[in-house]
Amino acid sequence: MKTFRLALLLFPVIAFGQQSTTFQLRGLPTEVSGATVQPAVGPNGSVVINGGGSANFVAVSLPAPGTTPGVYFMNCCAGTNNAFMKFNSSLGSIFDGTQGQISFTLTSRYSFAQRQALTSFRYAFDVQDTPGAHQFGLLTTASGGRLLFTYWINPTTAGHYYVPIGQEDAVFGAGVSANVVLTWSGTSFTFKLNSVVVSSAYTPRTFAWGSGSAFLIGAQLYQGNGYNSSDDTISEFSVIGPSATVVTPTLPAFTSPATANMIGGSTGSFTVTATGTPAPVMSISGSLPAGVSFDPVSCNLSGVPSVVGTFPVTFTATNSAGVASQSFTLTVTPPTTASFSCTVVYDSKLATLSITYCAASGLIPASAFSSLSLVIQLPGTAAQWQIDARKYMAAMGSYP
Repeated sequence: MKTFRLALLLFPVIAFGQQSTTFQLRGLPTEVSGATVQPAVGPNGSVVINGGGSANFVAVSLPAPGTTPGVYFMNCCAGTNNAFMKFNSSLGSIFDGTQGQISFTLTSRYSFAQRQALTSFRYAFDVQDTPGAHQFGLLTTASGGRLLFTYWINPTTAGHYYVPIGQEDAVFGAGVSANVVLTWSGTSFTFKLNSVVVSSAYTPRTFAWGSGSAFLIGAQLYQGNGYNSSDDTISEFSVIGPSATVVTPTLPAFTSPATANMIGGSTGSFTVTATGTPAPVMSISGSLPAGVSFDPVSCNLSGVPSVVGTFPVTFTATNSAGVASQSFTLTVTPPTTASFSCTVVYDSKLATLSITYCAASGLIPASAFSSLSLVIQLPGTAAQWQIDARKYMAAMGSYP
């Protein structure tokens, strides 16, 4: 069984007092134990892998520019050689038919032209209280030359959103993330795709949860198995419970300084902070010095740098309201003291010393040797030799 991580990408929230979130799969390592999925909030589920199927996960620590951490499943579209996540116990504690909200993000792995060549649609998720009764769900497909998002309101009604012609790749092209929010109340059901909002009538429902009920992430439930697996990346999936009042999201804003300093060879630490509702997820792009890493969960930049210099990176904070970026510079200065080893050869006939090699160190800049002399005291003698270290090091190719 493969392990995975899902990035924490949160979207518009609904507050319910003491217990607002009824399900939240954050994808931390502690949420997975063997074949069991243990979400941060909600009942346990399982990762189902059939035949040669696979669950594939984008790294959460240092995603490449333009990528969104998350999970995608292979292969679409039959019920064999595929994979998905399944939850089928205590679903009544997750979904309420009166009011609620589902939020997640999809990152496309196809251009619109590539999606038009696909043979079937992809399910992001499917909720059924009885087999065939699709209470909630969403799929994507290209149909009739249009990019289409289809979402379920109840077993008999589906809503459809066609992306405007010419905007397909901008909205959901290869590597592009689309924020999805489904909200239902006593009178209406709202589908939100990024800034587009589509509303329709909704009648509160009473669910009939039982042994045939299932909540699938990344596939459709059919004949007890998952079909039409999503090979688009699915990130943070959250469900909000009943009796809700909508909380307006706010854009992320960085509150930590845009610079930090560390000393080469010594342990350093810096915490990146940002405000925003809901709490934003952090990511980084750019190259850090060897020995230093960024943890997006604790938002801590830490380590023992093994080189000195100036290292510009970019931090990104993301939530449902949008994205904020901060240009950040980490400066690593040389230590006040440092040691390095040299090989010195003594010629007893000529009574001379020569340096044959000095191990270079990224912590000691070449400028430190501009006026450096090396004094060598031989054991048991009173003689000393003072050597131009810069000359010898230049000869050995270690320092100018």
